[in-house]
Amino acid sequence: MNISADTLALIRSEIGDFTISQVGGRITLRFGFWKRINLYQLQDILGSQAIVFEDDYDDGECLIRWSYKLA
Repeated sequence: MNISADTLALIRSEIGDFTISQVGGRITLRFGFWKRINLYQLQDILGSQAIVFEDDYDDGECLIRWSYKLA
């Protein structure tokens, strides 16, 4: 999967700062401090470059942590 620098810049300007990591062979984006974003907005920006899956994790001590896996 290739995501252009222009697309990454657009995501940053439209949605906000994010961290990119690789989990289980998939690219994962995390916005702010595990903040939930509009999944459809992210998918619209990425178009056919990737399919976005919302992932949440509740460790029982903090709020739910949101991340977005790209396939």
